[in-house]
Amino acid sequence: MQYDFQNLSPIEFEHLVQDLLQEEFKISLESFAPGRDQGIDLRYAKAKKKDLIVQCKRYKSATDLMPVLKKELEKVKALKPGRYILATSVSLTLNQKLKIKKLFKPYIRATGDILSKESINNLITKNENVELRHFKLWLSSTNILRKIIHSKVINQGKLELDKIKEEIKFFVDNSSIGDALDILRKTKVIVISGLPGIGKTTLARMLAYHYLARNSYEEFVYISDSISEGYENFQEGKKQVFLFDDFLGRSFLTKDLPTNEDKRIIEFIESIKRAPNKVLIVTTREYILEQAKKKYENLNSVEVGFSKYVLDLAVYTKMIKAKILYNHLFFSTVPQGYILDLLKSKHYLNIINHKNYSPRIIGAVTKPAIWEKIVPDKYSEFFKNSLDHPDSIWEHVFSNQITPLSRLIVLTKFTCGEGSTFLTDLKDATEKLVKECGLNYGAVFNAENFNNSIKELERTFIQISKDDSNQLAVEFQNPSITDYLRDYLKNNESVVSDLIGGALFFDQLSLPYSFESEKKYGGILLRKPLIEKVVERMSKEYQSLVYARLTRVYSIGEESFRWDRTEAGVIQKAQTVIDKIGTSIIGQVRPLLPTLVKDLILKRLTYVERGQVPALVYKLRKFLTTDFHEIMENYLNSIYYFPDVLRFLEFKRVSRKEYRKFLKKNLQKLIEKINFALENEMDFIDNTELPNLINHVQDVQLRLGIDLSAFIERIENEVQLREKKSDPEVKEINFEREEIGSEIDIVKMFDSLVDQNKD
Repeated sequence: MQYDFQNLSPIEFEHLVQDLLQEEFKISLESFAPGRDQGIDLRYAKAKKKDLIVQCKRYKSATDLMPVLKKELEKVKALKPGRYILATSVSLTLNQKLKIKKLFKPYIRATGDILSKESINNLITKNENVELRHFKLWLSSTNILRKIIHSKVINQGKLELDKIKEEIKFFVDNSSIGDALDILRKTKVIVISGLPGIGKTTLARMLAYHYLARNSYEEFVYISDSISEGYENFQEGKKQVFLFDDFLGRSFLTKDLPTNEDKRIIEFIESIKRAPNKVLIVTTREYILEQAKKKYENLNSVEVGFSKYVLDLAVYTKMIKAKILYNHLFFSTVPQGYILDLLKSKHYLNIINHKNYSPRIIGAVTKPAIWEKIVPDKYSEFFKNSLDHPDSIWEHVFSNQITPLSRLIVLTKFTCGEGSTFLTDLKDATEKLVKECGLNYGAVFNAENFNNSIKELERTFIQISKDDSNQLAVEFQNPSITDYLRDYLKNNESVVSDLIGGALFFDQLSLPYSFESEKKYGGILLRKPLIEKVVERMSKEYQSLVYARLTRVYSIGEESFRWDRTEAGVIQKAQTVIDKIGTSIIGQVRPLLPTLVKDLILKRLTYVERGQVPALVYKLRKFLTTDFHEIMENYLNSIYYFPDVLRFLEFKRVSRKEYRKFLKKNLQKLIEKINFALENEMDFIDNTELPNLINHVQDVQLRLGIDLSAFIERIENEVQLREKKSDPEVKEINFEREEIGSEIDIVKMFDSLVDQNKD
């Protein structure tokens, strides 16, 4: 594999060279803090006259490199090393190496002491352990990126090449990668917790990339809203990486979890642990996780061991914080004048030491949409003010730098959800909103105004992507934008009222809001008049409202994709309404229930629907009792996995009398389905979960009064058989690096930003 090293900063390139040469020479090279040096990056000093000095130069071309080397010559002459090695990211011809050797005579002994891009790649080939340890190096290679991109991506995984390249450039290798991989190897599930904007999502995506790139995982499943999306896309026999970003954040903060959702979360985690080819990566805000664990006993049970998956990212070393800021400045387009203002009086130290330090804020303030509106000598002041008052980053742009129509477009996009939205849908939804209340905001809608606003917003708030059918989709540029808009709407009830009245899509009435007034955290809490406004619109337009959210759809064996609107299925829609608003609205939409009942009776239920149906039927029991037997029969025919059997038993809550009647008539068929589900379960269950399966089978045996002893014996035999086999060992990677971390070292590192060869 050949690398060009352009996604490594000069510091990261130096660390790579140090590790490679230490392996090659079997010596320990002394390293120095980055910055304006004396011609030394690395040194091996056995005796004064026999010093080995290594200089690392990360540039793009020989044209950039040669003038710098001529300046280095005087430093080398003053040092008089016994041997001088030059390592560079530049590709060099033999003639160029001969010229460099002549320039540094007698300190460079041979052209072999000039390590060009090709030479360093050769050393990497010989030292796989070094390659694996430098996570950012191999992950940014063209071959690896192509492999990631060609993985099947489900549910808005958004693995676009340009985005991954950007993420990797700014990422700073640290011990969290190694710690997280250790947890995943042992448990297959990890919960990454921490404060908003601390870097949870970035770490989670890096872990997902690792599994797609190094462990030959085939599919990446992005769970954006509910664990149901995980169930729906769980495929036996496929190596899948599941990423649930902001777990509990979009549901628990706005209201209680849906009925039995905590159990379904645990069941899904257990399914992941049982399967030999699945991993689940979860991010959540720490305080939400702790609240959920206190409220829901299942999430805090000893068996689940939820807390042992928690990796707290809230504590970064000072040097890691410095490197994150350094990488954003080095790889961004922030002009030299702005950087000089940060270097003046060491203002960057105020950023690194700030109590509100956040990679998310750093990412926002180094974007052109922000810095280009500020004069260079005010940049450090604005940077610090953004940390003092995080809302101020977007507040000024939102309130003063965009047109009234653009503001309504941004708010409309927010109500459609954080994922992607068709540009045409955004246009239609904005037009409806402007018709409802545009005069209140001084906004005038027409095609020309909308197109001009989209161009304006592309420089600040949004980015547009195109699928292979030339469909355009819109999403926000930075997660901090949605943080700001959520807080903005919490303090502007009249705007929320207008957004509800002007909503065009189902998402706009359900996603952004909380309907539980006693909740104190997160969401946009609605008072009774606004709840009634939502209920009124839902009642009148329930059947016609469609989803705005999009899903990426891939053809089998194809790399191309198209955006597709998420299907507003009757079962899913009803579940959303009940979970969000409660059963009161169901009485008002009773005329629509025959369609729902028809699906419950006739439709072959998917995995996700099988998880929802028992709880849904219980909530609607006073409307559905006459159809109860037909609903149970359809569910019985759809059973495939053993968790389906456990959920079938929940129908007893709906009507004990009718449940017993149904069992009396269909017990033999249920027993056949239980055996069928157990056979399927045995195909993928993990060794550690076999004892739990025995407990579940014994429970079903007791509750139904049937004999499943033969299957219990088979599971016990399987336990003994598997104990004799051992799983293949996964090669462990040591990501640890001894960090230089004094304030002097940080100062030298930032001094090196002056006149750096930035890309």
